[in-house]
Amino acid sequence: MLKIDLDDEYTVMIDRWGYPILIKRKAGEPALKGKGKGYNGKVLYFQTFGSVVKSYIMMRAGTTDIHTLNDTAKFIDLELESVEKKIDQQMGGYKETAK
Repeated sequence: MLKIDLDDEYTVMIDRWGYPILIKRKAGEPALKGKGKGYNGKVLYFQTFGSVVKSYIMMRAGTTDIHTLNDTAKFIDLELESVEKKIDQQMGGYKETAK
C-alpha cells in the first residue's frame, strides 16, 4: 500500500480500491490505527492524485499568514515543490540536483 507523509498532520494513501485518500490526523499519530482497524483522523476520498495535492495545498494555505498575491504564489510554488519531492522519493524517482 502506498503511503506518503506530507507533513506531521497530513498523509496521502491509496485505499484498497486504488483511489487516493488524504488523512488529516493529530501531529505524531500514525495514519493507520492498526491492521484492518481503519484510519486515524479525518479521511477525504478523491479520484486523482492531483485533487489530493490541490486540497492539501488549500488546507495548508488556510493555516498560514498570506497577505499579497506574491505571497500566495510563493506559498503555492514551495508547497508544490515539497509535495513533488515527497512523492518522487516514495516512488524512487527523485534525485537531489545541485543548483
